[in-house]
Amino acid sequence: MHIRSRGTTTVLDATGGLQNPTSVALRGKDVYVLSAAYTTGSDPKLLRARLRTHR
Repeated sequence: MHIRSRGTTTVLDATGGLQNPTSVALRGKDVYVLSAAYTTGSDPKLLRARLRTHR
């Protein structure tokens, strides 16, 4: 999963704990990514990132 902002890119991948991300949700400034781990069958996660306001 790539998140881009003003020319910079943040990559969320297996090194950050994702193993088959299945959904993304936004609520206010929070981004939630569900990693259900369907193919690996172990260690599902819910990751949360907070968006910052740029001026």
